Amino acid sequence: MLVVAELPDAQNSVARNPVAENQQPIAPELIRQRLRSAICDRPQDSDLYVQFAQVLAQLQRWPAAAMALWRAAELAPANWRLWLQGAQVAEGLGDRPMAIRAYLRSLQANGNGATCCFRVARLLRELGRDREAADCERWQLPPAIVQEFARLDYPLHLCSAANLPAEQTRWLEPIAPYPPLKAARMLGPVHPHLAPDTAPQLPPWPRPGVVAIPQGRAQISQLGICITTADHQVVQELSSGIAPLQAVSQPPPVRKLSGTAAFLSVRFRPNYWHWMVDCLPRLAWLAEAGFERSAIDWWVFDRLDYPFQFATLERLGINPDRVVSSDRHPHLQADRLLALPPLGRCTPISDNTFTPQTRDFLRREFLPLAMAIDPAHCPDRLYITRRNNVQHRRFLNEAEILPLLTQRGFQAVDLDGLSLGHQAALFQRARAIVAPHGAGLTNLAYAEPGTTVIELFPPRYVANFFWLVANCSHLNYWALLGRETLPPLPIGDWMAQAQAYRDDLEIDPQALATILDRANL
Repeated sequence: MLVVAELPDAQNSVARNPVAENQQPIAPELIRQRLRSAICDRPQDSDLYVQFAQVLAQLQRWPAAAMALWRAAELAPANWRLWLQGAQVAEGLGDRPMAIRAYLRSLQANGNGATCCFRVARLLRELGRDREAADCERWQLPPAIVQEFARLDYPLHLCSAANLPAEQTRWLEPIAPYPPLKAARMLGPVHPHLAPDTAPQLPPWPRPGVVAIPQGRAQISQLGICITTADHQVVQELSSGIAPLQAVSQPPPVRKLSGTAAFLSVRFRPNYWHWMVDCLPRLAWLAEAGFERSAIDWWVFDRLDYPFQFATLERLGINPDRVVSSDRHPHLQADRLLALPPLGRCTPISDNTFTPQTRDFLRREFLPLAMAIDPAHCPDRLYITRRNNVQHRRFLNEAEILPLLTQRGFQAVDLDGLSLGHQAALFQRARAIVAPHGAGLTNLAYAEPGTTVIELFPPRYVANFFWLVANCSHLNYWALLGRETLPPLPIGDWMAQAQAYRDDLEIDPQALATILDRANL
């Protein structure tokens, strides 16, 4: 039976409303009549339409309930939850085009709703539009879908950076390809995400470069980067994700920046991996293109939340006082905007952001800090422990496997709170590293070729980020899957896959002992 998701209880809502006469239970049909009367008196009251949708659902009048919910959302267009509920009702009615429109309206109200892209993808597949669905599964919203289904507050104008004046563009040499990829070593069959022939197909890397746009604008959310010229053309090489939808939507208030601003924000929150791999290496593009850091007035990053961000900026000579947070100001315009082709995650379980050049940049900029660390504080065999206060991917039986690792000469280290130099030194000097999947493995960039790495995964979430890092760094990479404590994920369900990164981890000690033996540890 179709259910209107997360709507307030109409019985109680009407009882609290002046149209209700008392607190006694009222028949749904009578509630419906009173709500109709109230809506006639207050036709712009979104909450009344929500209540009306709820009582219509109780009466199993589903199409009317859907229309009432749609009207509620139109009266409160910034309420993304209402659009999401409307989309779910439309899906339940089998109206796929209406559901896609509602999901896009939800994204227009909240550009951080990752699951909306996956839901649109599923609906497009049901409509036989597989190519566009595949784009949505990579968080890339095709312009044609926006033109067909989205509310267009503004026309969509796309342009190529190749059509901009030559003096505005400075392109660099293409990113060097990966070395020949080697499959992970595992106890059983190699997981398909960790083998060259079966790993998720990744799109080509963008051409490195910098485009200087007079009066250029940038809009940013977790799902989209939209770079536009002064005449509102979307520069396709510089934009990604839901950029076409951002371009046709009413933008947030603009924050204007005088002078030159370098735009380095990325999609998704800048944890250690995204900061060190997506954001910072593009600083090298600015230097190679001839833009001196001293000549840049403003630096645009998502936000500065963590000590490691301030430490890296200090190392790179960037004054945090000149940083503008695109999280606080998601719509920016600069006298001259320096925009760079974006890097970032391709799917929930695959990311080709880390390249050989990424490794070179991180080692060049931060590995010298390791020289100040006493080698006595850097064990030869390193186990990276997850903190007790993590909110997801908890290691449920870590206490059970620690004695085994200790017997094999591993020393447990919590990276939280360690300096950049200390982390770099630990990974550079270790000859064997065991760690649960997590952003701390970004430091594999500092490991020396031939180092043995054993990555521990919850079985439903096997992301190949660090397998690619290991290949770039010529490491001996092993992977071990934890015990299956949860039901398998539905095949092709990207929403479930995206949420599986939260799965807790439980490792079989005997399996770990076996893999240590095979790795000669």
